[in-house]
Amino acid sequence: MNEQGTHAPPDDGHAMDRYLDGLMSDAERAAFERSIETDHAAQAEVSAHRAMTQALRTAFADGGARAPIARPSMQIPGKRRRLVWLSAAAIVALVAAGAINLLPSQSTSDPRSRVVDASRSPLQRANVEYARQVASGMKPEVVCTTPQQFAEWTEQKLGEPLKPGDLPQGVVLAGWSYAPVFTTYTAVLLAHSGTEPVVVFMDAVATSESLPPEGAIDGLHRFRRRIGAVEMVEVSRLKEAVILPRLQAVAAAPGTP
Repeated sequence: MNEQGTHAPPDDGHAMDRYLDGLMSDAERAAFERSIETDHAAQAEVSAHRAMTQALRTAFADGGARAPIARPSMQIPGKRRRLVWLSAAAIVALVAAGAINLLPSQSTSDPRSRVVDASRSPLQRANVEYARQVASGMKPEVVCTTPQQFAEWTEQKLGEPLKPGDLPQGVVLAGWSYAPVFTTYTAVLLAHSGTEPVVVFMDAVATSESLPPEGAIDGLHRFRRRIGAVEMVEVSRLKEAVILPRLQAVAAAPGTP
């Protein structure tokens, strides 16, 4: 017998919409959560939705206006729905902040096309970029597949060869992007801890005033570390840093000046 309203299969897009929008009864919600316990794609969608909600709210903290958050969705044939749910007010705000450009432009890796939005604080710029990366699917522009490539890239872009040590189970480095967050050429390391997106900003800045403070606001946590001349800020919903404690400076080879 089909008990309608008490079972929601994980591939039911309408059920996912109702769950994310908070429209289910307690019994429906419990049944739906049980049904996606082993569905990693569904869990990732729920996690991304929650992370984006918090990121958008936090993006306009520190004195900024908070935009209402809506989540219209779009069905993509043959694949699980992608989250396409930034509200019109949030999109306008992000475009105005320079975080999302709706017009054709140069590659984001071209420093000539990059301008730091001085009207926003470092905290706001970091939050906006975190929200943008999550919304765009955490897609890197550069992928380093070995510690040596990682070290060569950081030395070339940041002047400091770094390498990741042993990462916790479930933590995966996706690759690098760029964004005008602290300077016009802030390196952005994209990663996941399970289904949670993790973004690490790295830059050589002259003063700590160029960086957002440590701590948590609206569920987003920020952690800071400095190695050599490189300042680093890790942003995620996790209560502890998973990337920064494992990064290491690469020692110069014997005989190297």
